[in-house]
Amino acid sequence: MKILLLNYEYPPVGGGGGVACYFLSKELVRMGHEVDYVTSSFGDFKKFEVVDGINIIRVPVYGRKDLNKATLLSLLWYPVTSLIKGYFLCGKKKYDVINVHFVVPSGISGIILAKWFRIPLIMSLHGGDIYDPSKRLSPHRNPILKKIINQLLGSSDAVVAQSSNTRENALKYYKTHREIEIIPLGFVSPHFHKRSRRELGISENEMIIISVGRVVKRKGYEEALRALKRIEHIDNWRYIIIGDGPERKNLEELAKELKIQNRVIFTGYIEEELKYQYLNIADIYLLSSYHEGFGICLQEAMFSGLSIVSTDNGGQMDFLKDEENALIVPVRDVGGMAKALERLIFDEDLRRSMKENNQDKIKEFYIDTIAERYISLFQSLVSKKP
Repeated sequence: MKILLLNYEYPPVGGGGGVACYFLSKELVRMGHEVDYVTSSFGDFKKFEVVDGINIIRVPVYGRKDLNKATLLSLLWYPVTSLIKGYFLCGKKKYDVINVHFVVPSGISGIILAKWFRIPLIMSLHGGDIYDPSKRLSPHRNPILKKIINQLLGSSDAVVAQSSNTRENALKYYKTHREIEIIPLGFVSPHFHKRSRRELGISENEMIIISVGRVVKRKGYEEALRALKRIEHIDNWRYIIIGDGPERKNLEELAKELKIQNRVIFTGYIEEELKYQYLNIADIYLLSSYHEGFGICLQEAMFSGLSIVSTDNGGQMDFLKDEENALIVPVRDVGGMAKALERLIFDEDLRRSMKENNQDKIKEFYIDTIAERYISLFQSLVSKKP
């Protein structure tokens, strides 16, 4: 099967949506399918390269200044340049399906190409592309964007949501009567060389709390720091934030203001192997987000056998169960977050049971299972094609 995949994110540009798309594409290639992945260019990245069998095609976008965050200008440029590149690609190859990730901005060029060349189109929603409570200009609050998204969803041959929450938001905020199938994001077991705490500069007797993700407002790191301030009286804990983004400087200042800067480590952007080395020596994963479309970071935490404290708004509620593999707290509830962290710090048995449950739960999301579900959907649409 020949697949044209459109996603303005591809690692290291963007966040979890690009990583999940790369994992899916890699598995589809391993299964014997051909994938052309059209994404955004940045800096001196190659315009074309083959990565793990995936044909990575980068198109220019203007105005993007940061790997972690898109600008409005860059979001407006991607539909234009991806449409031009897609037109030439569709003219050369006979694609079986087009799979678009993020309804905005990728869906615009995807829908046009699908209509021009009469190719079935599958729209994959990632959550933040239709609903982001931390943004004043979130699509669900913007009448123009809502109208565009309604049309794009209605014009798709199939719509996929990564979680129940994303499907609920699509049905709640957009006038779509399209049936929406839930296919979670796939997880690939990492291969990395383990390092000891001593090698990573971490004391053996410290309780390590860790978070991974872009340092943006939606991640709720301000509330995380304020919650940690409330457990300052507990000795020997340390908080590690892995990732970078526009809020990092503000958070570093807040840590100083709260007088916990000596117990908080901002690693910035680091390579995958080092990220898993930190996760491997940690004890508790903290997700303080206002909303998560799904939460790849939680899959990584589950694989690493971490106990979890998580907020309650987003796709993570499909697979996190309170008291079973996580402690769930309301969004922005600093006091509740502090109490949950304190409980896990002192309850070794609860941490151990969560570790076992999470390492068992993550097996449901392995990439081969998820890719098979996508192929089944692709084949069903191809069979209906006139």
